[in-house]
Amino acid sequence: MSKIVTKTFTKEYSEVVNKLITHVDIIGNKIKVFHAYSALWDTGATVTCISKNVATSLHLVPITEKEATTPLGSKNCKVYIIDIILDNDVRIDDVYAYETEIGNENIDILVGMDVIQRGEFVISNIEGKTKFSFSMPAIID
Repeated sequence: MSKIVTKTFTKEYSEVVNKLITHVDIIGNKIKVFHAYSALWDTGATVTCISKNVATSLHLVPITEKEATTPLGSKNCKVYIIDIILDNDVRIDDVYAYETEIGNENIDILVGMDVIQRGEFVISNIEGKTKFSFSMPAIID
């Protein structure tokens, strides 16, 4: 019987924060970029989004266009397939990423529930510090 190996990414902040921002690497067109992109983890977003800058810098080719609703309203967005790499070799493959205006918010990637639901996502605020972990596959007792 093969053993399932769970890998966990953990981020600690020195204070309680209201935005979970980390750095991620991205593979697009099967080319790994070691540039650390700024990622906002958003449980209120249903899909993952990338900025136009990310799509351009990776020379991504869209696979389709789909309508997406953002805080700025509904619009057609180019959709790309990317892989997201977190510290500790946590890898999320085949993410459908919508190109939106998130670059205007000084973030490169918005990690939505389509990614978060693939693993276990835990947030705690203890002793004046925020800590969150993301494990794949989910740790089940």
